[in-house]
Amino acid sequence: MKDILLKNVLFVCICSGFTITSPAQTSYEAEAGTDAKDTGFITSPKSTSDFVYGPDYNLITSPVQMYWPSQPLTKPGYLETLIDPDFGTKITRITGDPGSPIPKIGSTWKTVARHGYSKRPVWNADESLIYLETHKGGLSPLFLDGETYEVLFYGQPSSRERRWHPTNPDLMIILNGNEVKSWNVRNDNITVLANFPGYNDCYFGPWEGNLSSDGKWVAIYANRISDTTKVGFAADLENGIKYPDIDLSGVDVDWISISASGKYLVLQGTISGGDDQTQVYDLQGNKIGSLWSQYGRPSHYDLTVDENGDDVAVGVSKSSPDNGRVIKRRLIDGAVTVLTTGGYATHTSTRCPGRPGWAVSSFNHRGPTNWTPYYNEIAVIKLDGTRVERVCHMRNLFKIYDNEAQPCPSPSGSRIIFAGDWENNDYPVQAYVVDFREGMVPVGIESIADHNQPGNNPGTSHIYPNPASEYIFIPDQYINFNYRILSMNGQVIERGRSDTNMKDISNFKPGFYIIEFFNLTEIKRYTYIVISD
Repeated sequence: MKDILLKNVLFVCICSGFTITSPAQTSYEAEAGTDAKDTGFITSPKSTSDFVYGPDYNLITSPVQMYWPSQPLTKPGYLETLIDPDFGTKITRITGDPGSPIPKIGSTWKTVARHGYSKRPVWNADESLIYLETHKGGLSPLFLDGETYEVLFYGQPSSRERRWHPTNPDLMIILNGNEVKSWNVRNDNITVLANFPGYNDCYFGPWEGNLSSDGKWVAIYANRISDTTKVGFAADLENGIKYPDIDLSGVDVDWISISASGKYLVLQGTISGGDDQTQVYDLQGNKIGSLWSQYGRPSHYDLTVDENGDDVAVGVSKSSPDNGRVIKRRLIDGAVTVLTTGGYATHTSTRCPGRPGWAVSSFNHRGPTNWTPYYNEIAVIKLDGTRVERVCHMRNLFKIYDNEAQPCPSPSGSRIIFAGDWENNDYPVQAYVVDFREGMVPVGIESIADHNQPGNNPGTSHIYPNPASEYIFIPDQYINFNYRILSMNGQVIERGRSDTNMKDISNFKPGFYIIEFFNLTEIKRYTYIVISD
């Protein structure tokens, strides 16, 4: 397992950029007791110096250039990689043709073989495995090698819903009956984390709920047995604690989820007579702010923490004044910030904790012309509204649900899985990965190579060991520098001054971290992994 972790740390994002500037962006501030106002004004976000964005990539960023119709590109064969002729990114087909064999599991590919919804993580935390949830009529779910995309195994314990743990690459969190469990996909061990004996018909969401970014919190949608009332509630999986019920009688629930920070519950559905509305609650079930009563403002959204440290929802707005644009909406007060200037977005995912401050959106539409410039393509969007990176065309023409691209990024944010029929307007629907890791912009970054090579010692320019579980050695040139250690969502975990070569990390939870050394003239960043013994 350590070998797998070490292999994958080499392409986990190393953040670029340090000072957060204050670019102008459109922001619609919400008044107390109302929806966000329809009249916008130009403002600058508050700067949070402790937040470090994930890296930029050398992709097309023009907000006006048309790349439609797309240039012809022959559909890649199974495990074949081709270059998108419009955007220059690598696209690999990772599911096979119907009827062709799947060698390691002794079965054949079916006509629909793809990942699940855009908000359900596809890669595990260290990107060593891919989880393909949908294989209609065939053995499922399928687990693939996260780098070669070869099928490794299939199946799982009996469960209604399951999600990758956000920081432990070995674990999936599964929901079976009224019990939440962890399942170790490597050794098949199952541990009960929480159970709710007074409830049945339990879901994560359903289908669209996620864990908090640390894996501690989850929201449950369930039926309360005593009075058959539909309720939602928060659960602390680390301590097995259930929080108070939120009565959802009279609500046509689409889904309920915990926020990325674990501070809020977010309910989406027909809440007060209108479709695609949102209400935010605290963990005790008290309403936070007013109902987001406008239709789909936002819709098909995901939850994350932005550059200001605020829990936000990011997705397409289906109401004025930002109709079709990708927006972020702050959970605590409903304030809206518009992130794109064109197109009409479809699905959004923020499942890239290793690229903090970014979201992935699809733009399924092929017209009309007032939706320029993003036609049938995937884009990666910076949450301060200053940058949109255009990744690839999706080439999905067949108008059925199975054929929606629903892009989902890898944890490092440097690859994206999507589904499609490749302009066939018919089955099969297959899965593709677009890879742009080679395009990382290395601004102000010192590269990390293999830090465990023989001869590495405190006098070298490397931090080692990597992975580590108890301590790391710091290069001599960074002694007496200030340092910060950040989580992969950009939040500061520890800060201080590096007065010795050795740094104790034994109290850190397993996962990816960024360590940063700086003085008045220099900033250096490294990435290292902390793992359990």
